[in-house]
Amino acid sequence: MGIIVQARVQAVGLCYKAIGNYKRAEYWLLRGEQENGPDSSTTYNLANFYWRRNDIRKSYQYIKKLKRFLKKEPKGFFKTQWGKDILSFIDVAEQKYKQLDN
Repeated sequence: MGIIVQARVQAVGLCYKAIGNYKRAEYWLLRGEQENGPDSSTTYNLANFYWRRNDIRKSYQYIKKLKRFLKKEPKGFFKTQWGKDILSFIDVAEQKYKQLDN
């Protein structure tokens, strides 16, 4: 599957998420990952999806993958608002995950 098709598959999943059909959203988000392999966008979407579904443990599994992808980003990326938002999301999610173990 090419990057454009993968983006469309992800978009379908995000649309289902927006209308509250979480079962279909999860299906399409996971399909995007399975069809073309994980990338930072797909991994972020899955981490965020599970976070918003309050499945902190599953979200954290994708956050760990996301952190590996982010190591490949240029340093300037983290100065953008999007980069800052992702780092903030990771920070909050990691803190919440640590609280689960206590």
